[in-house]
Amino acid sequence: LHVLIIFIVAVGLGASASEPSSKGGSNDDIGSINASLVGGVAMLLALSAVLATAWQQFLMQYGSAVISCMLWTSVLMSGVMCVVYFVAGAWTMGILFILITVCAYFYSGAVKERIPFASSNLRTACIGVRHFSPQLPLVAAGALLAQCLWILIWAVAFLGFRASPNADNPLAYFLMLVSFYWGCLVVVNVVHVATAGAVASWWFDGDNAPNPVSGATKRALTTS
Repeated sequence: LHVLIIFIVAVGLGASASEPSSKGGSNDDIGSINASLVGGVAMLLALSAVLATAWQQFLMQYGSAVISCMLWTSVLMSGVMCVVYFVAGAWTMGILFILITVCAYFYSGAVKERIPFASSNLRTACIGVRHFSPQLPLVAAGALLAQCLWILIWAVAFLGFRASPNADNPLAYFLMLVSFYWGCLVVVNVVHVATAGAVASWWFDGDNAPNPVSGATKRALTTS
């Protein structure tokens, strides 16, 4: 229903708003811009696949170091924000970030002994994901294409909304922003649930599970 509403807005309002005006560029200019956008999206898709593969291998090799780095980086960044707020004269936020920094510091120290266990789980998860290559990467690529399509439809709908008489309504802007992030996060969560379901099938049933990736994807899109 959400996608249908945004699609109707994009068709009803966005089509007229996106028509080239007399002051706008020619059709050749618009075609050149569209070709550049398509080329940029294709390049980003290829780059994301390479980076995802490299990051998975990096996590398998240095999972413990990555977890430790994330914990202590959060402490460092909280401390930096504390200094920034004090320098800017925002004493309330500075005091708040002092408390956040102290809590983050003690939390990082408290969970330090659990990092090897977390690293082992992370490595096992990466092995499980790699076991279903290329099925899971194809699901992720399909989700990325769906996300790009959603952003395109939403952008056309937003342009149509900007050209409508309700363009000065702040509540409508807020709802459009919620709509954008809602659509993007739904696609991301579908990949998360599909990956978790496939890895869970591999963990409990091994190679005996029938079509674990397609089954997990179907559940993620329907009942899960």
